[in-house]
Amino acid sequence: MGIPMHEAAAFFVRFKEAAAYPPPDETGELEGAFAVPVEQVLALMGEIVTDEFKSMLAYKVYAQSMRSMARNAIAEFFDEHADDELEHAEFLLRRMSALGGPCHIPDIPAPPPSSDPEDIVKTVIRMEQ
Repeated sequence: MGIPMHEAAAFFVRFKEAAAYPPPDETGELEGAFAVPVEQVLALMGEIVTDEFKSMLAYKVYAQSMRSMARNAIAEFFDEHADDELEHAEFLLRRMSALGGPCHIPDIPAPPPSSDPEDIVKTVIRMEQ
């Protein structure tokens, strides 16, 4: 069976064309319209990472706190979102490291306790906003 020949050829043509572009900047330097003091960028990124960790923790806690007939489906959904939030935080932490700054993240508070599905969903929606 395998890959059709025209698809394989198209892949290699795109691959060859991509090689003509310079590699992405990995220096972490900011320039042009994006020139902002690195300390300010790191502080803002730290706030975003903190929010990502707060959301991740809330999803994990609430996935285990649910008590209803829909618990398994909602818990699975929340676990998937917790993994997404962790990926976002890790990406930002790597970027902060590339910028050469410290990755200061304050203590993450626990989410408000609840086992009521409606209350949990409302809390998660507020956190995502």
